[in-house]
Amino acid sequence: MRIAEFDALDPHDAEARLLQVCESRVWAAALSAARPHGTVAALLGAADDALTALPGPEFDAALAGHPRIGERTDHPRSRAEQAGVEGSDAATLAELATLGAEYERRHRMVYLVHAAGRSGTELLDLLRGRIANDTEAERDTAREELAKINRHRLRQMFAPDGRVATHEGTDTMATQIAHAAPTNLTGEIVLGPHQYGKSENRVVRIYRDTDRHEIRDVSVSTSLRGDFAAAHLHGDQSSVLPTDTQKQTVYAFAKQRGLESIESYGLELARHFVDDVEPVRCARIDIEEYTWARARVDGREHDHTWIRQGQEVRTAAVTVEGIGPEQRTWVTAGLQDLTLLKSTGSAFSGFLVDEYTTLTPTEDRILATTLIAEWRYTTTDVDWEATYIGVRALFVERFAEVHSLALQQTLFEMGKAALEAYPTIAEVRLAAPNKHHFDYDLSPFGLDNPNEVFHADDRPYGLIQATVQRTDAPDAGPAWTRGAA
Repeated sequence: MRIAEFDALDPHDAEARLLQVCESRVWAAALSAARPHGTVAALLGAADDALTALPGPEFDAALAGHPRIGERTDHPRSRAEQAGVEGSDAATLAELATLGAEYERRHRMVYLVHAAGRSGTELLDLLRGRIANDTEAERDTAREELAKINRHRLRQMFAPDGRVATHEGTDTMATQIAHAAPTNLTGEIVLGPHQYGKSENRVVRIYRDTDRHEIRDVSVSTSLRGDFAAAHLHGDQSSVLPTDTQKQTVYAFAKQRGLESIESYGLELARHFVDDVEPVRCARIDIEEYTWARARVDGREHDHTWIRQGQEVRTAAVTVEGIGPEQRTWVTAGLQDLTLLKSTGSAFSGFLVDEYTTLTPTEDRILATTLIAEWRYTTTDVDWEATYIGVRALFVERFAEVHSLALQQTLFEMGKAALEAYPTIAEVRLAAPNKHHFDYDLSPFGLDNPNEVFHADDRPYGLIQATVQRTDAPDAGPAWTRGAA
């Protein structure tokens, strides 16, 4: 999410986002009402001011949203922030629990510390140093630690990949770090975001319910995210569901749950891993589908023979996070390698020129591309097959019918058409290499060439990328996140 998008949210949605950072409704309402912030830095300053102004009872409500250090929690942010504790030995965990209880008895509040990136031993040392302080001093310290946690979580909301550094002294955006990055680093080495899964399980599902068979041909990749720090830090596999088991599940679900659409099949898999495998807090399923057309024999479609259709691939990605009423789901669909070409109806002129420009403007050219497109749904209540067919048809129609003054213009019109036709789509992401076709010079042979013979030059190529989106689109969450989060 960008700060401008946050500033444009309606108050209810903005407060809901902020309550994921800090559970004080007064704090969330104050930050929402102070919009527009304009920059992340301004938002962070306002967050600090709102926290400082919280009265005692509201501050206590904010503290109540944080689990004890070392205590298992279903809150994904807190689990990630306390990842360094998971690998601690039994003695450290026991002392954290004992001293934490004593701290609560003395100071009547939970021991709060910005835990991200810190080990259990480090957090225990900090607790030993703070437990004897007087309660008023500890409340001041807890407020400072809560400010650090809030700032860290807010930065995660706006970081391009959701990642920020772990300590307040270095917890800045990458663009800020670049100004004065040290060359020799001495900070503690900790485990960062991680995931694991089984990639490219090739599944072919044949439906034999009638004499006329049906085929679905897919490649399925699973990615599981959760508390797997012990496996990385100590080789402890007790919380790791083997990738071979994930593979077996992929094939079993093709039979048990069916594979009538890749989106619904992906939802079944992702929900199974999150709901039924305890350590998994988030699952992502990426699917590619390969198209087959029925062979024609004696002028009729054959009941059980197909011909593979070109290089175009249908895609889908399903992400499910959380359990029970807190569970959230994101679905994206798309296509790749849809190759399109039109022999006229395209121009490229009026472009910026400098001393290195040699390109000649043209008002009539071949426009060709191999399109990659993805779109994000706002709901799972979708006719997946009909929507995919419809969106693809709109892409082809806009490519053909728009008199293109630039490939950029064509991509925008494609995305706009899909959004206008399907209100359950929040945004469309498109990438299109410009497959250049240059008039071939036939003058050495005394031949005229009025845009009839071309040299297809596939390297190098211009690459045009664009996102077309609604201003009221809900937050994308991890919908586009392919790597560890």
